[in-house]
Amino acid sequence: MGKPFDLETGPLMRLALIEEKDNSFTLRFAIHHVIFDEHSAALLVQDLFRLYMVNAGYKKRDEIPVTAQYSAYAKWEARHLAAHGNKLAAFWKKKLSGRLPALQLPFSRSRPKERSFEGEQLIWEFSSEQANSISRMAEESGCTPFMILLSIVYFNLYHASGATEFIIGTSISQRDRPEFQNLIGLCLNQLPIRVQINQDSTLSEFFQYVMQELIESYSHKEYPLDLMAIDLNLARNPSRSPLFDVTVDMGLPTVAVSEQVGVPFSMALEPQVQTTSKFDFSMHFDYQKGLLVSHLVFNTALFHKDDMRDWMMAYGEIVTQLHELKNMSLQRAKNKIDHHRKSVLLLEQQRTKKMRMTSFGGKP
Repeated sequence: MGKPFDLETGPLMRLALIEEKDNSFTLRFAIHHVIFDEHSAALLVQDLFRLYMVNAGYKKRDEIPVTAQYSAYAKWEARHLAAHGNKLAAFWKKKLSGRLPALQLPFSRSRPKERSFEGEQLIWEFSSEQANSISRMAEESGCTPFMILLSIVYFNLYHASGATEFIIGTSISQRDRPEFQNLIGLCLNQLPIRVQINQDSTLSEFFQYVMQELIESYSHKEYPLDLMAIDLNLARNPSRSPLFDVTVDMGLPTVAVSEQVGVPFSMALEPQVQTTSKFDFSMHFDYQKGLLVSHLVFNTALFHKDDMRDWMMAYGEIVTQLHELKNMSLQRAKNKIDHHRKSVLLLEQQRTKKMRMTSFGGKP
């Protein structure tokens, strides 16, 4: 299951049915991302559950017809680009004109001459208070929780690096048409969202700015990322991704379709631990059992796990103080987080020193 896929010869999907000791079975999938997206995963689990229920005699067959094949999606995309490609290309050329910012965090290791894809994953659970803070801020700002979460990533990058311009990639679904809703396949695009930090703007104003950038980009989402890179004629840099080094996405709700009385089996989508990283780091937010969770996948050639854990702690502190910071300028909010982080580190150092003195028989 874990061996690499061969894109030329396939197959790009593998299945393994594993019999467990308690007479239960686990069905595992390994699917290449070029033929699958998160929406497809939800559809697959739901379809498998429905078919199992029918074959086990728990319900009658109620097939949902697939109104289009993936070839229809590909043809629609080609027609859309033929009709609107010039307008879309002009928008992205303007958005990505000039010198593009390159991410450089102060705690990163020396960047290899060629990208390594070795990765590690951190899972961060937000408290219910933090999740509620995000929801309240989104409601006050008239935007979605994802827009707030993404804005805080930009702010935390500014806080960590002092840089004032960033590009973050984010995925967007291309399933607006009804006939593509039940289609299994890769129906999304990645958009490079370029943001400039105005240090005099308040955090609330920054949320509005990021929201407008996202809305404008979403309205031009059909232009493929690879065509953007080709149009810009970027010089190849084997140590970096072409347009962005960080991605941020929001997942679908956890798929669980077996909560029915009297059904002697369950079916759910369980994401696997990531050991590769296509970018410097990626943040994937979703809700699991009612909790807001972030899956942070980072490149181990660039970052140490402790540094990324500290980065996530700073992110969590921003969320905790969100309503206190919202009317501050970005510069002042950055200084406040800096001061708070230094205070926390000082307390930790004093606590460690006290524990060492006690363990060696000194006066605490």
